[in-house]
Amino acid sequence: MENLPAKINESDEPKKSSRRDFLKGLGVLGLAAGTIGKFSYDMGKDAANFESKKIYTSGETFEYKGIRFRISGWQLWFDEKLLNSYAKDGPHRMYIELGSDEDGRSWSRFFPVTSTQENSENPDTKMLILPGKGLWRLQIIDRTTRKEQSFNIFPQYYVNGSLPFFSEKKLPKDQLKIAQEVQEAFFPLIKDAIYIYESPIHNGYYRAENRVEIPTAQVEKPEYPRAFEGTLTHELAHALMSKIRHNPNQENHLSLADWFERLGGWVSPFKEDLKNADPRLSLPNIFEESAYQAKGATNAGHPYDDYDEMFASAIATMRLHPEEFTKRVAGLKDEKKIKNSTPGYMAGVLMNLKVRSACRAILNILQTLYKESVPDKVTTGTSLEKIGQMDREREVEGRARLKKLLPKLEELEKGLGIDKIDEELEKLVMAGQLPRLN
Repeated sequence: MENLPAKINESDEPKKSSRRDFLKGLGVLGLAAGTIGKFSYDMGKDAANFESKKIYTSGETFEYKGIRFRISGWQLWFDEKLLNSYAKDGPHRMYIELGSDEDGRSWSRFFPVTSTQENSENPDTKMLILPGKGLWRLQIIDRTTRKEQSFNIFPQYYVNGSLPFFSEKKLPKDQLKIAQEVQEAFFPLIKDAIYIYESPIHNGYYRAENRVEIPTAQVEKPEYPRAFEGTLTHELAHALMSKIRHNPNQENHLSLADWFERLGGWVSPFKEDLKNADPRLSLPNIFEESAYQAKGATNAGHPYDDYDEMFASAIATMRLHPEEFTKRVAGLKDEKKIKNSTPGYMAGVLMNLKVRSACRAILNILQTLYKESVPDKVTTGTSLEKIGQMDREREVEGRARLKKLLPKLEELEKGLGIDKIDEELEKLVMAGQLPRLN
């Protein structure tokens, strides 16, 4: 198994740069000459000149022709109206570029400037986010003289252990421990970076650039218990679903899409109808995280959207709420809870079997993926007996890794009666009470 950090490695001081530290850390940050695109021509021509350029960090400001830029954490603040006016209508019309080659982000030109957030006290003051590690560069090109001026920016960030985790703010140690546990639970299947950025918004995102982004509000002002853990689990599950979807072997991908359909995920073309439907009519809703919180506490999770969301919500729910989840699944066939609009007890039994079968399929996919993550040490000449033994050992190790993701795996399997599904189904089929599930 690949090495993991033994404990939290979160320093009390944020990671900032000086020219000396920056050049010393080039290898760690992946900013070596020849690999950083736009930066390489500076370093290749004259490394001394590059070193002499100031690198601005959090708390510092710089100006260009009266336009003031301020760095806070990994945020770049500026007067958007003044900058756009100067660039478009002033005597020195400009091209403005801002970008970083770190983590696959490419340089991008923005004109006029667009931003992500505004200052309520001064609507013209806007902010751009420069997430995570690495050096950013703001380059301004005078369109009349073709002269260039650049400003190097090194955002402040905190780390957590040896896996790629970057936070704009220092987070509580108990939350960092939770983050490390969740991140390690998905490792080595998922090695995507996690970015925690300062924002009052309660949400989380999995980006196509193979990174998870979560606002600090989920940590500092959670709307419900274990919100940060749930959001992180949900978004990393999206990363895992992306891996499944892009695997040349499409068996797992098609299986999840099939189970979403079997559970009634496509019963209505209108998402609101799915969202508001009774769970017995739109069974993916049983995985919705908000259903396991105090009434009105959150609207987390939307498994009714598609099988990707169903997969992410299912993993989050089975990790955070295994006992309540198994009770709700069992309640699907409770005669007292079945509404008049639901066609009878046998329909409830069938719905119960469908959800349990879907959970079994999800658990089998996870078990297979974790087993495959264990190195196969079979070599030429290995005996068949030894191959069988090594395969069983990989199965055991894979299950141990799965239990890091779903700590109450045995209780979950027992509560869902995973080992009894086929027997129950066969009895009902033989009695002519239910059609056979394929």
